[in-house]
Amino acid sequence: MASPDDPTTQLWFKLDRPSRRIKSNRETVTRWMLASGCTREQWTVDRPFVDEDYLEVSIYEWKDEPLTEAIDPAQIGAYRPTRRSVRFRLHPEAFAELWAAADDATRSEFGVTLELKATINPDLYAVVEVTFAR
Repeated sequence: MASPDDPTTQLWFKLDRPSRRIKSNRETVTRWMLASGCTREQWTVDRPFVDEDYLEVSIYEWKDEPLTEAIDPAQIGAYRPTRRSVRFRLHPEAFAELWAAADDATRSEFGVTLELKATINPDLYAVVEVTFAR
């Protein structure tokens, strides 16, 4: 089992046709993207995957607000293996590019690599870096 002292591990998956979402009220606007059924490609985390494992991915635009749920100072999101879900925040520049690309039917699939750090909770990894490739 991974421990919090272990170096980062990685999770690779395909982000395919994420849907764009917007929520607004008097104080703020929140933009995020949601993709269900993302196929994992490979990972270096201890839990084995089976063919039926898919990820639900939520990507939020980060507006420099503090991450109240952050366990690690470098954390930008969380991955939960047993729930097969990952959520993370991207800086506005990175989010804007992904947001625009999601509307382009010819470029809607991305390869994603997450750098993860183990926590004391075996069902929670801190997302500390995200890389996208087309």
